Amino acid sequence: AACFSELVKNMVDDASGNISDEEIPLPNVSSKILEKVVQWCEYHVDHPTSIINKPLKMGGQLRDNGVVEWDIKFLDMPEKELFDVMLAANFMDIKPLLELCCASVASSIKSKTVEELRQELGVGEEGFTPEEEEKILRDNALW
Repeated sequence: AACFSELVKNMVDDASGNISDEEIPLPNVSSKILEKVVQWCEYHVDHPTSIINKPLKMGGQLRDNGVVEWDIKFLDMPEKELFDVMLAANFMDIKPLLELCCASVASSIKSKTVEELRQELGVGEEGFTPEEEEKILRDNALW
């Protein structure tokens, strides 16, 4: 299961494969979240990872965008936990899990109204000030 993580793979390679008694430090990952990550990795050792449409098709339903049923059930967790799993996947360099979590967030965003997004993101009815909008555009020029 560790083979999904480029971080772990590189640490094993650096230690010439001899790290059976060594701890691998994961300071940014709690034990609860690590359990979720390991659960996902162990399942996908014997089952192919989801091939997710990019970009997601209109409607944004994960099922209609290549996400397998097991992964959909795996993603059924509180939003905070999902973001923690996403951060762990990013930190541990587990690309398929990171893409899955990102697709879940994108799907969630696509299914919300403008008002729901404003409320969730703390943006008032009036939207952004011209200065805030300019800063956002400048900060995200590459996107």
